[in-house]
Amino acid sequence: MSKKQISSFVDLTLFKQDIAELVQIFQNYLQDVEFVIDERRIVESTQLEQYEAAYQAQSLLARGYWSGTTGKDADGQSERLLIELRMNKVMAVLTGWDSVGKSEFLERIRKVLLRRNTSMQQTLQVVTVGLFLGPLLSVILLLERHSISSILQLLSEIGAIILAIPVFVLLFAFIVKRLKLEKRIFLFPGKTTTTQVYHRSGMVARLVVALVLLIVFDGFLVILFRLL
Repeated sequence: MSKKQISSFVDLTLFKQDIAELVQIFQNYLQDVEFVIDERRIVESTQLEQYEAAYQAQSLLARGYWSGTTGKDADGQSERLLIELRMNKVMAVLTGWDSVGKSEFLERIRKVLLRRNTSMQQTLQVVTVGLFLGPLLSVILLLERHSISSILQLLSEIGAIILAIPVFVLLFAFIVKRLKLEKRIFLFPGKTTTTQVYHRSGMVARLVVALVLLIVFDGFLVILFRLL
C-alpha cells in the first residue's frame, strides 16, 4: 500500500502565471480534476481573465486522482490515489503519496509553490522557528544554575519544561492574530506582475514579535525561578 505524504508551505505569493501553471499540471497528470478558487470552479486557465488584477483570493483547492502504476488491488484494478492541494490565507497543504513522489508531478507542484521564495525569506523562516525553542533552552539553563530543594519545586520545574514551548506558541499565535499578521499566503489569480512578493514585511514583523516575546518570556522565567 502506498503511504500518504503531507507537505505544508507558508509565506507564498502566487500570481496568474503560477496558478495557470498549477491548473495545467493537475489536468495533465491527474484524472477527475477539480480546481476551485473562492468557490469558483476553474476548468481552464483562460478563466483567470475574469479576475481583476487587484483581486486577492482567500482560498484555493486543487484535487484529482492519480492512476499511475501504483500496484493492483484485490480485484485487479489500478489504485486511484487522491492528490490534493489546499491553500488559505495561513498555509498551503499538499497531500500526496510516496508512490506518486517517484514521478515528476509533485516536484513540479513544489517548484511552482516555491518559485518566489528567496534564500533571505527561507532564513527568516528558520530563525523564527528557532526562536520557538528559546523558552525550552532558557528553562534548561536556569535549571543548571538552580538547586532543587523539594519535590514541589521539582514538579514545578518539570511543569515549566513541559509548558514552555506550548505557552510560547499560543502567546505568539494570539499576538500575531491581534496584530493581523497571520496572513502568509497571497493569491492573485488576476495579477500578471511577477516581481512583487507580498509577505516579506509580514515575515519580518512576525520575527520581531517572536524575539520580543522571547525576551519577555525569559524575564518572566528568571523572576519565577527566583521566587521558587
